[in-house]
Amino acid sequence: MKKKPVSPPATDENPYENAFAQHQHAQLNVNFTRKSLQTNVWQSVTIVILVCSTILFAWKAANPPQSVIASDNGRIIPLPTINDPVYSDADIIDYGARHIREDFTLDFVHYREQINARRDSFSTEGFTSYYNALVNSNILANIRDKKMNLSVLTSTGVINSKGVLDNGAYAWRLQYPITLRLNGQTSSLPPQNFTLVQIVTRADPRLKKDGLEVIQVVTREAAAQ
Repeated sequence: MKKKPVSPPATDENPYENAFAQHQHAQLNVNFTRKSLQTNVWQSVTIVILVCSTILFAWKAANPPQSVIASDNGRIIPLPTINDPVYSDADIIDYGARHIREDFTLDFVHYREQINARRDSFSTEGFTSYYNALVNSNILANIRDKKMNLSVLTSTGVINSKGVLDNGAYAWRLQYPITLRLNGQTSSLPPQNFTLVQIVTRADPRLKKDGLEVIQVVTREAAAQ
């Protein structure tokens, strides 16, 4: 009996075709994953920017700048921010000198009202330092107990330093040589020479006259410079 020839097994004409197809599929997955990651990263960056912008806008809404629009006798005028000096050095030196003359001109009949009337031109801390200066120098006791009147002579002041404070307000540190005189009905005390240091800052003009206030007053005897 004649045997039939056995046909050889079929061979793949391109044995690497499957491997190449798998490689391409894997590469597509890698590219897709990479693009997905890039998209997620940019989405995250966008979200962070939006969140930061929202926080910034909310903060600005809750803390509007001092430069606002106000009505003055029917006119609309802008108010400068308190970190803007606005005034010249000469204006501030003159302001400080006028402040001192009003602070230290007292009489034994009206001294309580006169002292309280000065409160609005100070900050809370500034008024406390002013009152302490009157007490610690025994000036208030002499006015009250010895029925004396207080007057002051100021010499030209100087600006020791100036700039923006931590609270955002522009400030000037002023220094004046002053002479205080206490005169009574029957007697007078010798003139007392002091060096007065005064810190003036910008303030909201809707709350403080001229948009200025004194936040500190320190007096020391002239010999102690």
